[in-house]
Amino acid sequence: MTRCPSLYFRLTGILLFCLLLSGKIALADSGDAPGRIVILPEKNGVFSSPAGGFIGIDGDWPAEQTEFQVARTENGFQVKIVCCGSPDTLSGTEKKPDDDMSLFSGEHAELQLAPPGEDELYYHFAVNPAGSVYHAEKKDADWTPPFFHCTVSRDENSWSAVFSFDWKTFGREVPGRDDVWRMNVCRTVRKKGMPVRHGSWSGAVNFHKIDTMGFLLFSGKMADRDGLRIFRLDAVPGAAGILELEGERVVPSEDRAVLRIYYGETLLYDRTLPPGAEPFRISFPLAGYIPPVSGKSLTMQLTAADGRILWERTGGISSFTDCFLQLDKFDYIRKDPFLTFRFDFVPGVLRITDGKNILLSREVREKEMRIPIPESWAPGRYTAEYECGKMRSSRVFFLRESAENEPQPPLPENGELRIRGGRLELNGEPLYLLGISSTPGTFFPEPPGFTLKTGPGCRENPVRLSERLPGIRLIRNPATGYALAADWETRALTYLEKEAKPAAPVIFRSNYEAQLPVFLTQADGSFRREPEGWKLYERFYRKAKARLPESIFSIHLDKLNDLDRYADSCDVFEYASWQSSFHRTNMILNFRRDFETVRRVMKKQPLIVWLGGSIPDPECRTAEELRAGVYLTILLGGAGNIVHMGHGGVPEHRTRFWSLLARLSREVDSFYSDLINWRPAALALPDDFAGAARLGPEGELLCVILNLTPEEKTGTFELPGEYGKQTLTFTPFEPRVIRKSAKEK
Repeated sequence: MTRCPSLYFRLTGILLFCLLLSGKIALADSGDAPGRIVILPEKNGVFSSPAGGFIGIDGDWPAEQTEFQVARTENGFQVKIVCCGSPDTLSGTEKKPDDDMSLFSGEHAELQLAPPGEDELYYHFAVNPAGSVYHAEKKDADWTPPFFHCTVSRDENSWSAVFSFDWKTFGREVPGRDDVWRMNVCRTVRKKGMPVRHGSWSGAVNFHKIDTMGFLLFSGKMADRDGLRIFRLDAVPGAAGILELEGERVVPSEDRAVLRIYYGETLLYDRTLPPGAEPFRISFPLAGYIPPVSGKSLTMQLTAADGRILWERTGGISSFTDCFLQLDKFDYIRKDPFLTFRFDFVPGVLRITDGKNILLSREVREKEMRIPIPESWAPGRYTAEYECGKMRSSRVFFLRESAENEPQPPLPENGELRIRGGRLELNGEPLYLLGISSTPGTFFPEPPGFTLKTGPGCRENPVRLSERLPGIRLIRNPATGYALAADWETRALTYLEKEAKPAAPVIFRSNYEAQLPVFLTQADGSFRREPEGWKLYERFYRKAKARLPESIFSIHLDKLNDLDRYADSCDVFEYASWQSSFHRTNMILNFRRDFETVRRVMKKQPLIVWLGGSIPDPECRTAEELRAGVYLTILLGGAGNIVHMGHGGVPEHRTRFWSLLARLSREVDSFYSDLINWRPAALALPDDFAGAARLGPEGELLCVILNLTPEEKTGTFELPGEYGKQTLTFTPFEPRVIRKSAKEK
């Protein structure tokens, strides 16, 4: 029976210190060079100590433990991966015979190996609980590794796989003692009825980037007997974390150390440990402001008396933070019978304020509370604040007089859509496009493709985003990519000439995920890989633009590599980035960086940013993050957003999420035209805020200010135009729109 700890880390401080002194390897504990090490034992048939401590791509510690070991064989080596979790609760099936990529749609583990001396070259292996195996040289799945096999086994608590290689598998001789390979082990957990979780040993976000992998060494000694591993770390609903330390000694025999635990910058625990301290189990209280997503991390640090950091590990705990305080809606109307609140932590105190006064204070003893909406409450902005022990959080909500979010009829089809100054205009007025993808059941859709259709209660869009062009179809074999028919250009141009009307508000998309490989269909039905597929899109765009100069064409990418290849292929550019748009626990974290990366290349095109609604899983995206993503796109100069509802869509019980979507377009419409047309004015912003100010023709003021953090923030703002200073408190990721007439100076 396999023993599976919830979380596991190995202390390699002595080895890392020696390597750093030697200058052989530059290591870091996070970021682009995670610095994890495993050493291949010198004796054949002896497995290394288990390596674990996987980190999710969102920075969280996965609940399901994964660990691996390496062993030398007579002619090569083995990698054994153990994945905890009962196989009968996991989603993993045999891959389809004609679709190597289908393995990745279920539970699976991955191994990447990058021998030295060959730039950008790495080998990729994957396996699932059913025993299906994938292998590729980089992303070329046609590669068949020689002298390789993989076996899979299961028990009631886990499934495991053993990859066996000869050195000849990689065309290598036996590595020398000083050789260093890059290596990573990754796991995707697809538990039935649960969100998908991706994590890796190195803590990398991109599993295919060599410099984010860990290190496989062929000589050296791990500090096994002085090892420290976290046996279990849980954020326990109620107010405590539990940490179990395991190993012969927690502290090396010659050191006195201090164990500190931080939640963000708040010190939760501080304990001095004597030399040779034995393992122990502790619990510690959680305290401070609890954000709606895990914008704050839990950090454990073991420090020697002289200040040396012996061991440190940081990770998020989103499964704890997102349930502290929940509301059933973002917008309420007068006829709604109740405000419904849910709490995972009781007892506590709930307060509702209008930003100035406490309107209501209630003791909370049950995990759900309903409060009738008092008739005395005026329409406007309110905050709900909840305290439990030393923990506190807050959420914003709005009260409307009537159902403003009822769908409106679409604008007439003869609206004139134009581009001016990197933005879109409809009938001469600024237009901000906001919609959701219309294919909630599949990632790579066939027609009707992704459109700007909206969801339950959302208003219709005045602009149509066309389906994929005729003559282009998705294929999975010989690789996931697009097959272009021999006459695809003719078919696509015929379609465009039929659909394009002199003043039709439509954007024609050349392709979705255009960075995928392109194959040209041959006369015998076979496919020939086109190594420079982007040139085909550029050539088609030029032909289409020559025939239909007034029409608008877009192209979509979900990777930010090689953007310049597509800069001359579109009028409008759509993009999504995993590290910002789809990030599970903090979508805003890298948002500005990614937007500015795209803007540097796409200097003139309006940018439509895809935001993860149900990506990477249906439960992860909060209404607060989604609203902040839209406002930040506007403040950075973007032209619109599409909320990605693929991979299963957002379930109906996410009522606060849907409540926001139902009125977000109307909210943006209320200020967007003035933000574009009025005169820019200077606005000094404190750290952690983004914003813009405008002065109208009569001297009136418009300010849009966004809290970029998952924390509650109070800021004092020097307003332009002699409007003085204003101090405002923002809930996590909250934007606020300030309007003042000239009389309010």
